[in-house]
Amino acid sequence: MVAEHNSEHLPNKAYVIILGLFVLGISTSPIYLVFTATGGLLCLSARRHYQWILGILFIMGMSITYSSRSVGLSAFDDFANVYYPLYQRVASVGLFQVLTERWNAFSISNIEVGLPILFGIFAIFSTEMSAKIVILLLTFLGGVFYLYWVITYLLPNVPRRKSNIALLLSLGLFSFGLCSQLARQMLSIPFFLAAISDRSSARSLFFLIIGTQFHLITVPLYLFFKCLKILPKITIFVSIFFGCILFMYGKAIAASILGVEVGILDKLLYYTSGNMDASDFSYRYLALPIAWSLFLLVGAKYNTILPTALVFLMAFFYGCFLMFPLLSFRLTLFVSAALLGPLIFFALMRLKNHTHQVYIALLIVTANQLRRFVFYDTDGEMSLWGSHAQFGQPFYYFY
Repeated sequence: MVAEHNSEHLPNKAYVIILGLFVLGISTSPIYLVFTATGGLLCLSARRHYQWILGILFIMGMSITYSSRSVGLSAFDDFANVYYPLYQRVASVGLFQVLTERWNAFSISNIEVGLPILFGIFAIFSTEMSAKIVILLLTFLGGVFYLYWVITYLLPNVPRRKSNIALLLSLGLFSFGLCSQLARQMLSIPFFLAAISDRSSARSLFFLIIGTQFHLITVPLYLFFKCLKILPKITIFVSIFFGCILFMYGKAIAASILGVEVGILDKLLYYTSGNMDASDFSYRYLALPIAWSLFLLVGAKYNTILPTALVFLMAFFYGCFLMFPLLSFRLTLFVSAALLGPLIFFALMRLKNHTHQVYIALLIVTANQLRRFVFYDTDGEMSLWGSHAQFGQPFYYFY
């Protein structure tokens, strides 16, 4: 009877041991978290609750990874220079006071109240969050908002058997590192994608309003998307004509706007101030629009959700706006930061062998993670693993 009793409870004990080892593993390294989620997506069936759980595990691993980055060493660190001081100000004097101060001298960027409100919510739980905890939360929220778009809008438009591959590539190539450096725009991108993906006008408007509260670039991009849907030929013609003029006379236009008083349109201040410190930034990533255009062409037959004309024109505009520091990169950020994974997935759909699709997706995601975990820049001013290492005691990354 004793033997039978023990044998009946052995499986339950085994599950407890396995679960304990799993929790111990994920608590000692974000790398374990990311690759556990990766393995789960490749091995488990494509069920929505599995995808949510594994997606959140992946996002948590990446959030912990990027919360380790060095802060305050670079003059171009927007988190240290803009976002963290904003959190500290909200935590110190309160959200209402901060919003009042912003509206005393009106400018167009004052409409973007999403991030101060978010920091106000953070301050409810703690007014003394460290920089790395705020980075972790911003990265986690940016990832979860994006996961919502992927699971709600992207995955229903791909074969169910392939949906885990689509999710893995989407998360594996999502720009988690920008969620603290370009926090406002990265938080707005999932809402913009939801606004152009939802068929309900009411829900689309809701997502547009939320996205606009984080970053105003959502509005012109959404209007441009609508023009492409309503008047596609005219919009494409005007875009190409306008883009060609910018490409040919970009230097003269850029020089002519230097020193122009922008008034309440302070969003344009960077481009009129003569700050050319980042003038070559967009050139360094010129391969991105070329790559996403090729992926879009290869996977066009299987793409039923991503707006083809919009993505192609974003690649075109990337080249047209190169004369303006960072503008090419920022204008097209929703493609390079959030849509590379889905575009590669649709390109992989041309392969008929499911096993080959899995192996290629795994190779791409693994290579992208290795540059964060192993082949990272140790001397960079915003390099990873500055505040905590890749491995440590249980839950060491929270302290």
